[in-house]
Amino acid sequence: MILGGVDSSKAKTGFKYYPLTSETYWRIAVDSVNVGGKAITFKSALSGIVDTGTSVLVGPKDAVN
Repeated sequence: MILGGVDSSKAKTGFKYYPLTSETYWRIAVDSVNVGGKAITFKSALSGIVDTGTSVLVGPKDAVN
């Protein structure tokens, strides 16, 4: 999340832009996640919510497992 600018010296990688699929809760499309260096791809895109105030991951049981 960028508010007011970027300090490139603090970033290990470049920034990516993800368009909102809904302005409700900063919702974006999610088709995969990386866990422990392993990419997990979903059968169909899910909705994800960008939230800088939590570390909780919640999703459909088959996707989370």
